[in-house]
Amino acid sequence: MHVALSPEQALLAETAHRLAASSPSWDALVPLVDGASAVEVALVAEALGAEVVAQPFLAQGVLAPALLAAAGEPTGDRRLAVLLTPDLGGFGGPGADGVALGIESATEVL
Repeated sequence: MHVALSPEQALLAETAHRLAASSPSWDALVPLVDGASAVEVALVAEALGAEVVAQPFLAQGVLAPALLAAAGEPTGDRRLAVLLTPDLGGFGGPGADGVALGIESATEVL
């Protein structure tokens, strides 16, 4: 079985690498993963990791928007951190202790 990136995925990977090398702002990264497949998210994550880009990509760019989409809520321009229980086994609730993922520059916590 031959597995290869589609031309669009190859372009995304190239764009992500070029953008990551330029120390991107968060606003420049968000459009790369808006509505992206798991493969496309992995391509962007690989590019950010290769350049050691310090942005809350997974929590604010992937996990929080996916949780909101599953709940039928729009993300808008909000920067959301995700609160997990201390054992990382579930999602935290209001007033509960927990571990916040992507808290850097977050405006709200899920």
